[in-house]
Amino acid sequence: MKKLIVALDNGFVRLVQIGVVILLALITVSAFCEVCVRYFLHASLFWSEETARFGFVWAVMLGTALMEREGGHIGLTVIKKIFKNKADGFFDVLVIAFKLLFMIIVFVGGVTLCLKQSRQTSPMIGLPMWSIYIAFPLSMFFMIFWNLTVLFKLRPQKKEGA
Repeated sequence: MKKLIVALDNGFVRLVQIGVVILLALITVSAFCEVCVRYFLHASLFWSEETARFGFVWAVMLGTALMEREGGHIGLTVIKKIFKNKADGFFDVLVIAFKLLFMIIVFVGGVTLCLKQSRQTSPMIGLPMWSIYIAFPLSMFFMIFWNLTVLFKLRPQKKEGA
């Protein structure tokens, strides 16, 4: 079972990393094309702003999930410093439990939003809006998975901090 979880973990990390790189390239190309067309042709591309904006939403959500896995978010260490590491394990579990609660709430809210907005399309490129909104529950899925692997000691916890 542990080998399966480790394989899923590695696969998810690689998938998210590749996704973020592709999205950042898409944002860059979209913005570059818009600047060139505006400068040289004094016109505007109808698709570039929405493409960059939606790509940015996806890149931020996937990047946030990846940073959660790597322990890159700011951690609340005040309580741990007060108790001087006497109850490290307890506070680690407590923090993960609160994070999981938040992530589950956002996951459910994101799925609900996708279902309610299933018929809405973006004004310029006609993309279904659920395909943008799904970035929220998908990133929460990855974060929930990675926090559960830490909670059940299937992989080591990376220390949070800024």
